[in-house]
Amino acid sequence: SVIPKYFGDGEVDGRRAYVMELMKDQKLPERIQENGLYTVNGVMDAIAPLLSMLAVEERQGRTVSDFKPENIRVAKDSKGNEYFRYLDYGLVPMGGFSQIDTRYAIARLAGFMYFTVIGRDPSQGTEKNMPLLLRWRVCMDMSKHQEFRSLPVGFQAIAMKGLGFLDGGYNTFTGFGLDIALLNRSLQKNSARTELPDYQPSDLIR
Repeated sequence: SVIPKYFGDGEVDGRRAYVMELMKDQKLPERIQENGLYTVNGVMDAIAPLLSMLAVEERQGRTVSDFKPENIRVAKDSKGNEYFRYLDYGLVPMGGFSQIDTRYAIARLAGFMYFTVIGRDPSQGTEKNMPLLLRWRVCMDMSKHQEFRSLPVGFQAIAMKGLGFLDGGYNTFTGFGLDIALLNRSLQKNSARTELPDYQPSDLIR
């Protein structure tokens, strides 16, 4: 499970209450402090279950509404492989989601992945009233960072597209996840077991 398990709901003192799993998994900052930053392949493997869940949710007409990197917990599966769990899925707004809402959420996810391999926070030190993608563009001119240029070019392209630099960003978590899976398989040709559908990425990602 990549989100807290739900056990039931009811009323407490006239207010709606939900009984959910108490996540005891390690917080991401603690994990990074103990074991260092992730490799590109490491973060793509760890985030794969979360991306799969988000793709399923999209097919059901739902999507994440309040993705925040600080809500990430690091768990281990039965084989000892790390994967990310998401603490606060958030509520669906009454008016529904717009495409820009989805793009913003994917931009947060792309920025989070960048942070886990580089350690640079793309949203730091900015004015709160500026649009999210614009904020990240202002404070994170990635092409000038040596550590960004050291990343695989496919990861650079996905990060830049996720943050809105290319083609205005991703419109769906499904497309974002498929590009991540394609890159992961490309970088691990001898060990990857990713089954991809008939999917054509953008020319730059390819």
